[in-house]
Amino acid sequence: MSESPTPLILDASAAAKWFIHEPEAEKTDRLLTEVAEGRWQLMAPELLRCELAQVFWKHRGAGYSWHQARQAHRELENLGLVEVPLSALFPKTIETAYAFEISVYDAAYVTLAQGCRGTLATFDQGLLKKIRRQSRVQIYAF
Repeated sequence: MSESPTPLILDASAAAKWFIHEPEAEKTDRLLTEVAEGRWQLMAPELLRCELAQVFWKHRGAGYSWHQARQAHRELENLGLVEVPLSALFPKTIETAYAFEISVYDAAYVTLAQGCRGTLATFDQGLLKKIRRQSRVQIYAF
């Protein structure tokens, strides 16, 4: 009998590094391998699609196109990404934003991680600093 994969909540800062050549992008290679091996079940609030598309849009001057953004979304789907509707995360997301003094967007990821007892994968240092002090959310070590 095999173990069920652990929920891994993937935020846009981590997901983007699989597709956009940014500093520290190589740190996500291990995570991608672990996902492919079945260690993690990728999960995210459905707003990940918009946030990831925004990253591609911001990098359009570097040659990233909407075609690449669409392909990135397909690749996440192929990795088994489970997108959780925002309606399932409210009103707890708002409470989390106020409690940790973080954006509502970030709070959606934290709320999902808390709700499914998952691990949060993020490169957002400001978010990490706030939730490490005030939360029991597990953090993926890049």
